[in-house]
Amino acid sequence: MLRPVVLVFVAIWFAPVPPPAAAAPVDPWAGLHGEMWDVNEVWSLSRAQAAIAGAAPTAQFRATLFDYPSGQNTLASNKRLSEFLSHDAASLTGPDRTMTTSVLRFSGFIDIAPGAHKLKVESDDGFGLWIAGAQVAAHENQRSFGATETAFSVAEGGRLPFELLFFENRGVTGLRVALDGSTLGAERLSTQPAAIPLPGTAVLLLGALASLALWRRRIAA
Repeated sequence: MLRPVVLVFVAIWFAPVPPPAAAAPVDPWAGLHGEMWDVNEVWSLSRAQAAIAGAAPTAQFRATLFDYPSGQNTLASNKRLSEFLSHDAASLTGPDRTMTTSVLRFSGFIDIAPGAHKLKVESDDGFGLWIAGAQVAAHENQRSFGATETAFSVAEGGRLPFELLFFENRGVTGLRVALDGSTLGAERLSTQPAAIPLPGTAVLLLGALASLALWRRRIAA
């Protein structure tokens, strides 16, 4: 006697695999242009400005976060620039000199909203900070690691010119900058000014010129 055979079919449904999420675009201009001068004795901000006037920098780097050295207030100034830069050390080009007697300049642009802001700069030794050409904060002379806090207002926000000059004269060194309570970093800094959008009339004019050029090519053909 033949036994009946029971066939069981199991349907397997595979959920479609979504495509991988696109990586966030990387801004090649994020951060600030950094320069370092290995100088002789430098005991004040005005002396630092005079020491670098017309002089080529010893080394250059990209600054992405004002927390130098990373995660600690200071390090000995006989350490090299790469150790001071820590998280930004990979961008360093040029001789890796010690910080013993040095001047650093950070320059570029900052994205800032109009209105009131609070700035805190912790440093050893001194510094000067300018936004849109106006000095916002400074500590003229040498000091142990300490803070300078100030409030300022911006009439018209946007991407404004930014510069910070910092000097070190032996001992220990460190630099931190916070804007409105947050460490100032690449998300608000750029080496390039904001792109200037074309006004509507200019866009229309460019479109008309392109159409005219195409029409002339067709006539010539």
